Amino acid sequence: MNAIIEWFTANFTLSDLPGWLGLVFGGTSLLVSWRNLSWAKRSAVANEKAADASVRSANAAEKAAAYNELTSHNVSARESSTSTAPDVSWTIEHFRNAAYVLINSGSQVATGVTADATPFGGLARELPKDAAVRAGGQHRFLLVETWQKAAPREMWLTWDGQDEPVAVPMPYPTRG
Repeated sequence: MNAIIEWFTANFTLSDLPGWLGLVFGGTSLLVSWRNLSWAKRSAVANEKAADASVRSANAAEKAAAYNELTSHNVSARESSTSTAPDVSWTIEHFRNAAYVLINSGSQVATGVTADATPFGGLARELPKDAAVRAGGQHRFLLVETWQKAAPREMWLTWDGQDEPVAVPMPYPTRG
């Protein structure tokens, strides 16, 4: 170790000290600026991602606001148009083989219940025609499916107080 100290003191004078200090400080500042540059690049990428996310969020908020406005308008229009119509809702369940059950799942009796037979193309029998179905009541009908003609997946119903047809989804028959 003494040899190193002697060599250093013999080769370097005190006048070289400011140069060496400048080299150390310059190297340190170069290292710090290089790290800051990499951090700035990371920050720019993160800011770009945040900006894209904020644009997507704003678009989603606009869509949600438009949807809410549309649905509230539709609900108010529907409420005003169906204020005289009784509270009737429908479900269809597959009973067995070709038999299905139309169920009034509402809280009021539905009178004048009529199903549009056109989509069934002669495959359906005993469809409701000017029928009355009480709340929780049922109306059974038959739907024969053939290889040549697929059965529709919805039934269009009208009843007293509901002049515009309402689509009721039909379940797929269960086999077995």
